Amino acid sequence: MDKDHPSPADNTRLLRRAAAAAALHDRASTLTLTAQCKLAGLTLPFDVGLLFSNLNVYHDHYRIGHLVTISPEVDILKSNNGNFSLLASLNIDNTTAFHNFASHLLQDNTVAWRLSDDQSGVTVHVRVPFFGTFMNMYVPYVHMNKTVVMKGCGAFQNTSLEVFYLDDLPTNATGGDVAGLNVHMTAKVFNPSLANVTDMGRIHFDMSYSSSTINNNDKGDAGEEQQQLTLGYLETDESLSVVPGWNVLRGTGRFNAQGSLADDLIHNFMMGLPTRLRASAPLVNASSDPLFSQFVGGLSLETTLTGSPRGLIQMGQWLLTEELIEQWLNPNRKKPLAVPFVSQLKNPFGAVIHVHSSFFDIIYKNVTVGVIKHRNMTTIIPRNGTSWTNVIPIEVNLKIPGMTKLTNEIVVKMLEDGYVMLSLRGNFSFTSGGLHFAPKNYAQLDNVPCCIGWPKNHSSQNRTCRPRKNRTNMYIQD
Repeated sequence: MDKDHPSPADNTRLLRRAAAAAALHDRASTLTLTAQCKLAGLTLPFDVGLLFSNLNVYHDHYRIGHLVTISPEVDILKSNNGNFSLLASLNIDNTTAFHNFASHLLQDNTVAWRLSDDQSGVTVHVRVPFFGTFMNMYVPYVHMNKTVVMKGCGAFQNTSLEVFYLDDLPTNATGGDVAGLNVHMTAKVFNPSLANVTDMGRIHFDMSYSSSTINNNDKGDAGEEQQQLTLGYLETDESLSVVPGWNVLRGTGRFNAQGSLADDLIHNFMMGLPTRLRASAPLVNASSDPLFSQFVGGLSLETTLTGSPRGLIQMGQWLLTEELIEQWLNPNRKKPLAVPFVSQLKNPFGAVIHVHSSFFDIIYKNVTVGVIKHRNMTTIIPRNGTSWTNVIPIEVNLKIPGMTKLTNEIVVKMLEDGYVMLSLRGNFSFTSGGLHFAPKNYAQLDNVPCCIGWPKNHSSQNRTCRPRKNRTNMYIQD
């Protein structure tokens, strides 16, 4: 019999397909395998059994190893319409072929493998009813050579990110004095296959982020260029197991990226914009279990990071005095006006943030009514907490036509309504975990409530615009 091609002389095709390959448990170079199978195109008039010493397993014409059944006989019951479970030990004789098969199982939508008997064939045990009892008939030398097509995992394309959390707490993986943040991730991963692989060891993933930029070539044609940034790494918290349906993957690692692409990622996260992240297992040393290291090598999971939709800036206060308001409302004033301003910042990370600079336009009704320029900020935002900035002047240029009317409207709204919604757009810089970030073109549009804070009562304990009793909006601090 040709080992690579089914022989026309094979007098019975036993297997049509495998509906599942489950419980692949690692035992050195032996795996315990369960496959849900079906007898090919036959209607059974009675129960039968299969007896064989081993079945050879092939993938892409290469022999992986051989199956040895746990039970001496595999029962196929008439009542199950030819469906049966095959519980066997897969003895791996060719690890390269096994890794190739496993890679296709994880990455592709379908995977094919071939089962064939040895020279002795398979013995079929036929149980023929006979006057209330059974006659046992054995048919030896039934040869089997059948390709089995199984639904693959399809690279786990349906993956949702449940938790993405950064902190700067001391851990064994902090790398000493090396800059970086601890990253904690929880993802839900859907396995469309009935393949069930357990105890694959702790898997190492390299995290990356791709940013698209538009570049013009020498001919003036615009094209999109993908720039890849390695963010750090993750390792699964436990030995990885994958079962059919939804799986929960938890990992911990280090985030150590800096530079313009890292700034883009932080920008998107703080603005609540969706960002595609990728976790890829390296081709070598992907698992703490050597047998599965190449099994999962090259496995890539993609998911979307949504970020913080509320934004960094929670609210702002214009620190006004009666004299400053009088200058502001003076229709004859032409000189720029410096208005003291503080804002409350929310830290979305579990790591302390040190804000160093901010350059923002203050926008009202789509018009820039003031600018903030501060290069030496000393604001510290605690882990997952809030903090008020040090006092920063807003420069209001009253020489611009129509500016006096707009700024007067802002003051009147804060006086009469208790608050006004403003937009901010610009750049800022901060450090966290020894990493430096400088997001560009950060914006919060019409979602920053601002009110008046009276300097005489202004302190770190009393900086919140209070709601009116008869309204849901903000009121002047007094």
